[in-house]
Amino acid sequence: SHALLNYGFSFYESRTLQAAGESLAEVRVYRARGGHAALGLREDLAVMLPRGSSSDIEIRVEPAPKLFAPLATSDQTGVVRALLNGKVIAEAGLYPLAEVPRGGFFRRLWDTILSWFA
Repeated sequence: SHALLNYGFSFYESRTLQAAGESLAEVRVYRARGGHAALGLREDLAVMLPRGSSSDIEIRVEPAPKLFAPLATSDQTGVVRALLNGKVIAEAGLYPLAEVPRGGFFRRLWDTILSWFA
């Protein structure tokens, strides 16, 4: 077991790819007071990688195609994927960084009409 631990520490490294609370995407939110929301992670996205392969990591942020207010910070609004050589090595949910309140009557009416054509 000692040899196995030595192997793991010699050939693999731990990396935090994205910190929690950082804005990864700014998306349009229909029927919302501000019309936009910042999305990010609720927890750090951390992975174990073969040593020296951290430069080959690709982060893909995939928000939902249409979002409608109100949104709570606990509502999943997309996915963040970490890929190494085209293979998914980590996946985490994408969440609003702040509450997104519903807009006024005319805002909701206008955004409903716009959402039909978007």
